[in-house]
Amino acid sequence: MVQFGACLQQGGLPLLEHLDLQSNLLGDVGAVNLASTVLLTHAVPHLQHLFLQKNEIGNPGALALYRALQAADRFCPSLKAVHARQNRVTKAAYTQMAFPPACLDI
Repeated sequence: MVQFGACLQQGGLPLLEHLDLQSNLLGDVGAVNLASTVLLTHAVPHLQHLFLQKNEIGNPGALALYRALQAADRFCPSLKAVHARQNRVTKAAYTQMAFPPACLDI
């Protein structure tokens, strides 16, 4: 994930619209890295859909994605949905996401 993030930050995929990372066992570390390298940079301004289902993402990763999505409109203005169901997010994390962004499907 680190190398992929570096590729994106160097402008490797500027026209990317759909990023499907389903079932890749990203975990919390991968979700945190993804939030900081993809959602909080201008690396993929045309990204519309990010697929993260079945990645063993728990509360720390979900909260990192949530925080990044709160600012994503500045960095990923085309983003319509982050699909992140079937992970390990508990009710404790949901309560910390008082008003999740409309694009977060978790």
